[in-house]
Amino acid sequence: NIAADRVLLNKRLKKEAPSWTQEMTQAVQRIKKQVRELPAMSLPGPGKKIIECDASEQFWGAVLKEKAEDDKEK
Repeated sequence: NIAADRVLLNKRLKKEAPSWTQEMTQAVQRIKKQVRELPAMSLPGPGKKIIECDASEQFWGAVLKEKAEDDKEK
């Protein structure tokens, strides 16, 4: 969950930020691993578009997907 790791790292953006910790280093490593494993992007075509949204107390996000001819989301 990238959002949970970002909450930890966002504390460093404050004026009186806490010192860097091993937990923050681990959060950066988890984010980097998750980003490397994201599916490849492609240009949208004239398929069936799907919007997925997600929100929590800390962050929000949205993804635009489309159904391919084989009816799988990409």
